[in-house]
Amino acid sequence: MTTYQEALPDVLPYLLGRGIDRDTAEDFRLGFVADPISGHEKFKGRLAIPSIGPTGNPYGLRFRAVDDSEPKYLGIAGQLTRLFNVRAIAEAQDVLCITEGELDAISLGVAGFHAVGAPGSNSWKRHHPRMFVGFLRVLVFGDGDAAGQKFAIEVCESLRNSINVRLPDGADVNSILVSEGPESLQAIVREAIERGRD
Repeated sequence: MTTYQEALPDVLPYLLGRGIDRDTAEDFRLGFVADPISGHEKFKGRLAIPSIGPTGNPYGLRFRAVDDSEPKYLGIAGQLTRLFNVRAIAEAQDVLCITEGELDAISLGVAGFHAVGAPGSNSWKRHHPRMFVGFLRVLVFGDGDAAGQKFAIEVCESLRNSINVRLPDGADVNSILVSEGPESLQAIVREAIERGRD
């Protein structure tokens, strides 16, 4: 993984275009597959996104296309699909966010919030709700499409302390960060928290 982190400068223009600066990329230990390690040849040219555990140790790695390649995300064969950025659960206090995707969780980090990312709309597991017990509010961000809303509803139905944060059609957390800036995400979170108090 260190090899990929060292190649971060190669992918910084892409990340900056997504509203993610170098400090944030380094905090999330993002990297780039410029020179694949053995067995990772098919990930060449992709963004490397590690999942960091509560103690700071990586426990998984996914790879995102930085062009129009499909599939958009690839994982390592045999590796379990897990929630991204679970360290946020230990770092957050009253409010925690759940997003559909890693870059959306990172985008909320840019706006100053603790967020966990589910790697895809079908990745919410039966045991996940118990990880979010004890928070005053859990804000759930699905993408602004049918799959995203299905994801948000499923997550909210499993968490009594949750609020479904509906995004505009066709939008996701990262697209709002890019088009409107972190202040817009901050306003969306404030509004959702106020709505949860009603």
